[in-house]
Amino acid sequence: MSLILVQPTDCYLGAWGMRTVFYVSTVSGCTYTWQYSTDNGQTFTNTGSSNLPTYVIISNVTQQQTRVFRCIVSKAGESEISNIVRARLFPAGSEQTTMILQRNNSENNKLDKNVELVKSVAGYMREETSIISPVLMIEAPLDEVAAANYITIPAFGRSYFIENIETVTTKLQRVTARCDVISSFADEIKANKGIVRRAESANAYNLYINDNSLVAYQDPYILTEPFPNGFTGTAFILAVAGA
Repeated sequence: MSLILVQPTDCYLGAWGMRTVFYVSTVSGCTYTWQYSTDNGQTFTNTGSSNLPTYVIISNVTQQQTRVFRCIVSKAGESEISNIVRARLFPAGSEQTTMILQRNNSENNKLDKNVELVKSVAGYMREETSIISPVLMIEAPLDEVAAANYITIPAFGRSYFIENIETVTTKLQRVTARCDVISSFADEIKANKGIVRRAESANAYNLYINDNSLVAYQDPYILTEPFPNGFTGTAFILAVAGA
């Protein structure tokens, strides 16, 4: 009969704040020896943890990423070794991609923004990440991420306003973003064709059109010229177009 009922699985740091917890489910009356390996499972060393079905990593999480772990479960002279598991900074199923941290110096509703590069960094997205309002895990110190208020994700082909930054570790930040639709699709917007007419009435003036133009109204100029010989018989009306 197997001593292990449920194998331990890889753990994600964010699920426990600053801790990574491994758990193995077994039959009753077992003892537990947790071990780690720094050579990808070739050799193992006892962690020295208590005789418990759980193993908790509280500090040096980044260092622990280079290790793999397992548990030896024993009872009445029998032993069983668990699957090998890892401590991850990011969820299983995450995808790493390049993210461009930027500083936007323009109004949010401006099509062509004045954007400065802060730094290109590595980031992770879950498979179910929203393309409109993504939550991103970015590998960079807080001061670098905090220097940006704008981010471009080439994998999405879109740019985003940074709305919130949460520190997970000293070199890992959780960023909440919102899509900048008009800048993300600026080329498509510029490629559209249309007829634009400035309104003569100040009441119809669009203050959001920033073109440095002022509303002006000019009364129509009407010139009447009598025909020198008048009309005899059939009458004709002469219409002249242009200015």
